[in-house]
Amino acid sequence: MGNIQLKWLKYMKNDFMFGIYCDNTDIQRKSAIKQMHEAGIEWIRTQIPGFPFRKPEKLEFTDSFLAFTKMIKNLRTNGFKILLITFFPSQIPESFGTYGSRKYYQNCENVCRFLAQYFERDVQYWKIANEMNLEMFRKPLTIDEAIRFLKVCGRGIKKGNPSAKVCVNMADFDETALYMYKKVYCGKKVIFDYVGANGYFGSWHPGGPHSWATVLEELYKLTKKPIVIQEWGYSSKGDFTTEEERSTGVYPCKLKKWWYKWKDGHSEKEQAKYIVEAMNVFLSKHYVIGAFYFMWSDRERCWQCGSPDCPVETGWGLVDTKGNPKPSYYAYQNVIQSFEQTSSRRNCFKD
Repeated sequence: MGNIQLKWLKYMKNDFMFGIYCDNTDIQRKSAIKQMHEAGIEWIRTQIPGFPFRKPEKLEFTDSFLAFTKMIKNLRTNGFKILLITFFPSQIPESFGTYGSRKYYQNCENVCRFLAQYFERDVQYWKIANEMNLEMFRKPLTIDEAIRFLKVCGRGIKKGNPSAKVCVNMADFDETALYMYKKVYCGKKVIFDYVGANGYFGSWHPGGPHSWATVLEELYKLTKKPIVIQEWGYSSKGDFTTEEERSTGVYPCKLKKWWYKWKDGHSEKEQAKYIVEAMNVFLSKHYVIGAFYFMWSDRERCWQCGSPDCPVETGWGLVDTKGNPKPSYYAYQNVIQSFEQTSSRRNCFKD
């Protein structure tokens, strides 16, 4: 990419959370750990693998949770900072309470309190579940039940570790997302310390990197909280639909094409350019304190439809499926290095 001219340099004098989303297989590879360090990535956003307990009577850990605990310890030993995602509503066993019942919410709070205590030395930044404005992630809860779920889980984290920083995030900024943000972040007793934002302008939604500027201003105006971009990116694979194909409303997985594109379409070259332009936006906003690119590696198959030739969930990575860096890897690396050469460090929150 050569020397990158970043517009934000004249504004920034402080620190920033340069992060990446990884699944739990990526971050167990020594080669990936080495590449992340070389890129300057200091933060990893990852997710607890489901509910941590087998049964409420014994509170016995699942095997996957025990393996996950070791992985977190290894990441911390390797110098990474962690932003951890809690369990989803549907992952809670029925033995912990009927969905939406008083017992259900109480156990959600209690388990989050335990998690915050359990990971206190290794995790200070938390996010409750993910994109709960989408039915696929909040099911079987209603929108208002999901809002209560977010609040009780957030309260549990803060009870377990009062110094922890907690947020929720939504998918994009649609009517449901803004309604839920308002219910969670506006009022006299706000539990959350910062706000998470997700967006895929140019892939899942129209626009491009410039589209972030307006929505970030609106979100900060609404919540008055520091913002961490939890998910953002641009797919390097996939053709663009015709107007006729888009008019049918058929899901991209079935078409094997994107509804939207940015500039010259979905390619590795455009993905790298997208990263630089998006980071210019993020780093020009004083209230944006971090951004976690989605995601570390391309995937062999789309997790939504299972097809290897579907671009929807296979081309987001900074590295390909064999771990080879793509142009986007070097673009992100150069952004981080340019920032570090011109900025001093800070704590994102005042104690």
